[in-house]
Amino acid sequence: MTESTRKFGRADHILTASLLTILFGITLLLFYGDQWGVSDAGLVALLVIPAALGGLMVQLGDPNGSKSMLGCIGFVTVVLGIAFLLTSVAKIEGLICIAMIFPLWIPAAAVGALINRWNAREAKKQGRSRLMSVGWVVLPIALLAAEQMAPPEWNDWEVSREIEIDAGTKIIWPLLINIPAISADEGKFNLTQDILMVPRPSEAKIQRESAGLVRKAQWGENIRFDEVVSDFQQGKALSWNFRFPDDSVQKYTDKHISPDGDKLKIISGRYALKQIGPDRSRLVLTTRYKMRSHMDFYLGLWGELLLGDVQDNVLHIIKERAENSI
Repeated sequence: MTESTRKFGRADHILTASLLTILFGITLLLFYGDQWGVSDAGLVALLVIPAALGGLMVQLGDPNGSKSMLGCIGFVTVVLGIAFLLTSVAKIEGLICIAMIFPLWIPAAAVGALINRWNAREAKKQGRSRLMSVGWVVLPIALLAAEQMAPPEWNDWEVSREIEIDAGTKIIWPLLINIPAISADEGKFNLTQDILMVPRPSEAKIQRESAGLVRKAQWGENIRFDEVVSDFQQGKALSWNFRFPDDSVQKYTDKHISPDGDKLKIISGRYALKQIGPDRSRLVLTTRYKMRSHMDFYLGLWGELLLGDVQDNVLHIIKERAENSI
């Protein structure tokens, strides 16, 4: 009796469940472990592994391919959705990483589920063996090894936002130097700080140190970082290099996103202020960073969104305070 004509037996369930557990363990090592040196793995982590997880989940839950296409897609979506929810509630994973992973993992898992469904149905038609569990584990491991043979290079990125303010530069400039006691209701609603729960800025104060002028910034109650001034043009421009004296940024946002780590380095920022009319000015805020990843384009889109939200919020706080002071 061929495997396609007999029931999916206990041994098959045990094998598939075991391999699913192994793949899940590999996923945990990939995202949380350092022993393989795969901190910059991109295509495998974001596309291949979820496809393999989707294939194994459907093979375990629907070994004969009897579910509809929508049923397969819905099944893996619900399972991964619950998994993401549990990791968030248990604070195993931050909302930022979940938001980045979800748009790729769900379609990739759906593709894996549909491939497994197609294989099961074809095997049933042709009377051949249809168990492909081992392949779902071997393929990610092989591609992971190949990916590590070509580590990504650092690439430079820049995010910039601007705003027009109904106030002169003399009113706005002091707010670029010091902006104390920012309340939680200042600024604007955005995805990064209101949905993904990145703390909002609470104050920024400049002081003189041995390195020169340093603006001490704080977000929420716990996040701290320094902005070491590199260019000071009174009433026109303020530039700085970022300095992160502790791990408060990743500790209170997402532990995978270090602003000065082996995948991401936030380098510098700049305000450019220009009078464009009577009692009207334009303020531009630019942040430069560098990143290395096999998924640079995708992660660059997230950098544009996340940093852009933070910049928009800061600019609106300055706008509100400047215009309200007139």
